[in-house]
Amino acid sequence: MEEAKHDCQSLLDWAINQDLTLWGLKVPKKDRCLVPKKVGRCRGSFPRWYYNAASQRCEKFLFGGCRGNQNNYLTEEECITVCNGTGTPKTKLLL
Repeated sequence: MEEAKHDCQSLLDWAINQDLTLWGLKVPKKDRCLVPKKVGRCRGSFPRWYYNAASQRCEKFLFGGCRGNQNNYLTEEECITVCNGTGTPKTKLLL
């Protein structure tokens, strides 16, 4: 069961990275820039880049090698290309 869940998540992450529609869901590339950084559960130490929506900058982090998310880029240039102009998501004021 866990392996099937992992395969499904991998397929979804791939589709998002390709800016595709999967199971009727379309997630634009820019939306992946707003997902928080995820180091993953494995113990690797791979230099990667993610878009920090709060600072509106691409920042370096160490990826564990598995169970990450789509806000994970091999180079700073790739991160900037995909996420430039994304900005900080608007927050709702609760009264």
